[in-house]
Amino acid sequence: MEEEDQQSIHADVLANPELQQMIHRSRAEYKQGLGMTTSELIKSLSPQDFAK
Repeated sequence: MEEEDQQSIHADVLANPELQQMIHRSRAEYKQGLGMTTSELIKSLSPQDFAK
């Protein structure tokens, strides 16, 4: 199953260069310690983030 996911992501990246750039940026930021944990993300959200 994990192999299928990787193949699917690879196909999506090949079809969408913008997605590839986003993934590369994300990996670089993570390596620099600029990432955010899920808990940090949840704590940073407010009801205004979901207002229409």
